[in-house]
This record gives sequence, C-alpha cells and structure tokens, in this order.
Amino acid sequence: MRLSQANLSDGLLLKEINLVFFKRHKRNSSLIRVDNSNEVDSTVYLRNRIKKIDLQIEDISKSIFNAQIVKVRSLLSGNRTFLGGLQQKLVQSSVSNSLEWHKQNLNEILIERGKLQDQLDKHTGQYWFKRIKKWLILISLWIFIGLICTIIIIGFMTALYLVPLLGLIALTYMIIKRLNLQINKN
Repeated sequence: MRLSQANLSDGLLLKEINLVFFKRHKRNSSLIRVDNSNEVDSTVYLRNRIKKIDLQIEDISKSIFNAQIVKVRSLLSGNRTFLGGLQQKLVQSSVSNSLEWHKQNLNEILIERGKLQDQLDKHTGQYWFKRIKKWLILISLWIFIGLICTIIIIGFMTALYLVPLLGLIALTYMIIKRLNLQINKN
C-alpha cells in the first residue's frame, strides 16, 4: 500500500513539474479584439469626439493668447500713479491665475485627445504604424543632435590644433615684414 502511495505522490510531483516548466501559458497580446458590427459607429463617435476636443483646444488657445495680450498691455500701460500701480498688480494677478487655469485645462484636454486618438488608431489599424513612425522620428532627431554636437566638438578640437600653426604663420609674417622694413631702410 505504501509503495503505491509513493508512486502516486511521485506521479503528482512529476505532473506538477511538467505543468510549471513545460506547459504553454496563454499570453495576453496587445492587440484589441474589435467587434466588427459596432466598429463603424465607434470610429465615427471617436472622430466626432476628437473634432469637439479640437474645437475646445482652439478656444482655450485663443483665451490664453488673449490673456497674454492683456498681460502685455497692462505691463506697457503708462499709468504710474499709486492707483495705477495697484490696478496693474490686480490685473497681473488675475491674468496669471487665468493663464494657469487655462494651461492646466489645456493639458487635461490634450491628454484626453491623445487617449482618444490612440483608441481611434487602434480601431483603424494605424496605432503601430504611428508609434513606429514616432520612434523613428525621435531616433533620427537624437542622431541629428549627436552629429551636430560631434561636429562642434571636432571644430573646437581642430581650432585648438591649429593654434600653434596659426601662431607660426603669424610669427613668420611678422619676421618677413620686419626684414622688408630693414631692407627698405638700407
């Protein structure tokens, strides 16, 4: 009886080891399962929502621009009396508060727009294409910046190496000029 229980427990142990190391687990993928019956409606809804958000962004940007104009006008006003200074401080604080609120609101709306755009791209199948394109642009930009920095550093190094040569050229020019002056005097 004990022999069969030992074999049974060894069999369970082997099964558990097999499950842990050799069983293929289902993997979650980053692809989204799309219900084709509702796909057109959801893409139309997302596009309309993005258009509404674009209009909100445009309005908030105009408000920020107008607040900046008010701030500049208040700074350039020629009224330097006590009441004028008090009024200018009041306008500056109001404009600053308004600008902060509008900027915060704009950031929130931009984040929401980005999320909606990602959802729309996933529905239309453009998500990975745009993501790869964005990464390639960033990599290209960093390579370009690296090349510019390398060229500037190489330019400085070249200038440092040319300092003795330029000094030698300047010294020979001055010696030749003095010799010509001495020859002309004689």
